[in-house]
Amino acid sequence: MIVISSSNILFSQASRVPIKFWGLQSIGGTIGVKGEYRTQDIERRPSYSDNLKSSLIIGHIVLTSKSYFYHPNLISVESQMEYNPGTRKDIYLVIPDRAEVNTGEQDRGLITFLKTQPVTLNGSANYSHLFTNREYTTDVETFNKGFSAGIRYRNTFAPLSITYHKQKTDQTELQTDRRFLTNRQNIMLNSNFSLSSLDKNRFTYTYDDYDRQYYSLVSVRSKISSFQINSNVNFDSTETRFLNSDIYYSLSKGNFNYNRLQVNERLRLELQNNFSYIGDYQFFNFDQLKTNIKQNTIRNQLEHKLFKSLRTYIYYEYINSNQTFSEEITSTGGIGINYNKKIPTGYFSFSFDFKKRNFNRDNLSPSLTVINEEHTLNNDNIVLLENPYVQKESIVVKNVTNTIIYQENFDYIVIERNNFIEIQRIPGGLIPNGSTVSIDYLADAQPAYEYGIDMKNFSTRLTILNNLFEIYFRFAENSYNNIFGRDPAILKSFSQRLYGSRINLNMLSVGIEFDNYNSNIVPYKSLRYFLTLNARFSNNFSVSITGNQRFFELTDENEKQEFQDFAGRLTYNISNTTSFKLETNYRFQKGRGLDLNLSTIKGELKTRYRAIYLSLGIEGYNRRYISESLKYLGTFIRIERKF
Repeated sequence: MIVISSSNILFSQASRVPIKFWGLQSIGGTIGVKGEYRTQDIERRPSYSDNLKSSLIIGHIVLTSKSYFYHPNLISVESQMEYNPGTRKDIYLVIPDRAEVNTGEQDRGLITFLKTQPVTLNGSANYSHLFTNREYTTDVETFNKGFSAGIRYRNTFAPLSITYHKQKTDQTELQTDRRFLTNRQNIMLNSNFSLSSLDKNRFTYTYDDYDRQYYSLVSVRSKISSFQINSNVNFDSTETRFLNSDIYYSLSKGNFNYNRLQVNERLRLELQNNFSYIGDYQFFNFDQLKTNIKQNTIRNQLEHKLFKSLRTYIYYEYINSNQTFSEEITSTGGIGINYNKKIPTGYFSFSFDFKKRNFNRDNLSPSLTVINEEHTLNNDNIVLLENPYVQKESIVVKNVTNTIIYQENFDYIVIERNNFIEIQRIPGGLIPNGSTVSIDYLADAQPAYEYGIDMKNFSTRLTILNNLFEIYFRFAENSYNNIFGRDPAILKSFSQRLYGSRINLNMLSVGIEFDNYNSNIVPYKSLRYFLTLNARFSNNFSVSITGNQRFFELTDENEKQEFQDFAGRLTYNISNTTSFKLETNYRFQKGRGLDLNLSTIKGELKTRYRAIYLSLGIEGYNRRYISESLKYLGTFIRIERKF
């Protein structure tokens, strides 16, 4: 009541807006109808096949509104509602839509109090019923319900925000019937402040309460509290000399009980005669169950820059890692050089670094316990666990926050490579391509060992004739010496040579790349072809094409893998109100546990008459994944009226 009675002061800057109990500022939306015809052939096993045909009519209703109570700066309300009713016959729920998301219904609402004042409050609620398709392989139905609220205090010294978010997700994989239930509550506090013009500081507190139930009624409960402080102090206005501090602490209780403390310090100094210094210190402490990992890392690098083209440096790193079952000391020294130079009609660059590392480890137990070993999984990369002699039944693959446990043969597969283990993601599983996973496992360990490693890296690139022609070469080598207590056959020595060339012709770029990876663990040879075309023939007509083909030969195992990717897009604006778009994608991969053949095509013609929008389209889809085959063809017509 005090705020409302003070309206002349609070809202004087927006006096043109009438003060009223409820004011509607805007309302809009879309009303439409879509008709489709679909046919789909499925073959999952030699003894099982099915053909689905359907015709359907789907309504499309979207309403958006913006309004306020008393005054827009006092209480503003925004809402959006979407509903897609339909009548259908023998319809399968999910189609391989290029959008990858089909909405059944969803609602969103946002309310904001005092949005122009120093203290602002807001709240929101959302509900959605979605059908999605992971990589055109796995159909997923998802129900989401959520609520959030927040308060923000704006000031010149330390702006502060506090948010609360609650989300409930019910997700089902339609083919496998795997169900995932998630209840999450999150509280986050943020504050930024500066004590002078040369420093920036940030404090963050986060509390997450996860309750997840997975396949076979596996349940994961985690309550995670984390604190993070980041501070950057510049020694002058150039921002080239600074001290950066990052302190992070996390405490988890539930199925995965642990506490983690990490401190990162970085110092950069610009010295005389074009010298600069970078120093890093890291402290890491991790406790989980009866396992403790404590690690100190020190890095030093002194650089010298000659003109703009030549940079040289020397490097030293020391790591002391004490674990419950082992003690480890690593020291690394190295030198490097980088050269970049413009030449007539082109560009030339090369870099080289050499590092020598000494490694010493004492294992206090015949069994090595590894916790949270992180790896990034890509479709066409070979990822090996770091240690040999892994006990396969002990492997647990999780996300990096330890709140999702992935399932073998659904989300990933395990392949034995000599004495090592390879982890591969499965397309359509819960692990996205290119994501990082955290892996726990047990491995057999030798009592003590030490060795030295020589690491060499060299790369060079040359472009001529104004970037018309480009060649490049990369070389990397790891070799071991002074080996004690360790079988040399299980040390990951390798020598890699990569050759590539590219021709750039205005809109077209084509290239070839050969990779010879000679290793004692998983040696391979790889040949890759690639092209990119981005052509705009006029303001109304454009074509975009990307293609990539790669052949792998695992030489020791006489195993071959092949990967092909192709994506094309054509856009033609026939007039100001009419356009045509054609999109096509192709993905092929062949190898142990990798077999996939996938092609999609979608064409759509759009036109508009005043506020009425008309779309005509066709979709095609053909997928073969291991023993399952699916062929799909659909046509659609959509009419919408926007207001």
